[in-house]
Amino acid sequence: FINSKVEGKNAADQLVGAIRWFNIHKPELEALVIIRGGGSLESMQAFNNELVCREIFASNIPVIAGIGHDVDVPISCLVADVSVSTPTAVANLINSTWDGLIFGLPAIQDKIMKSCENAIRGANDRAQNFVSKMVGQIRAVFVNFEGLSERITKDAIMVIKQAIEKKSDAICRIEKLIILANPERTLRLGYSLTTNLSGVVIRDVRKVRVGTRLKTLLLDGSVESIVDKVNK
Repeated sequence: FINSKVEGKNAADQLVGAIRWFNIHKPELEALVIIRGGGSLESMQAFNNELVCREIFASNIPVIAGIGHDVDVPISCLVADVSVSTPTAVANLINSTWDGLIFGLPAIQDKIMKSCENAIRGANDRAQNFVSKMVGQIRAVFVNFEGLSERITKDAIMVIKQAIEKKSDAICRIEKLIILANPERTLRLGYSLTTNLSGVVIRDVRKVRVGTRLKTLLLDGSVESIVDKVNK
């Protein structure tokens, strides 16, 4: 016990000194109790003092505050580790049985373990769901790829087929042009082809002289002749 004023001019300094003394000289204490009875708002001002409140908050010994009555809530009660309504309530609190803690700790331990197990189970379920979704998405990618590959193959085959058909049509047109331009076709129609002995086709009568040897191609053979007369 340390006697300290709880109101008046020197109350704040004595309260600070008492709290500090216990922390320095009796740090092994299980609890530090600060109490006073009820009173007017003015009489409680020592427990609203900033220095007192800071000293209570900084105490290494747990602080139990029992100041005034239920209607009195000074700042010191708010910064204390535990606050009860009256000094009598403080006495009841520090003399209460440990049974609640003895029987309550195992229940709290079980609750913590169950919470951890549920958290781990939930995380595992979420991980499995994520993996399942990821596997499903990968499968969907492969399925879509196979479908896309099949469509691409079909499209490529179609393009190649169309290109072949286009080339075939062009070849057919060229073949028809070759047939039309074939000299044998002209010969079959009754025409002939005249060249000199060097094979040069005679297209201009002015290039033919009397005595020139000519070769005339017919459908089934050729005839050689000597120019006897040139008509212009």
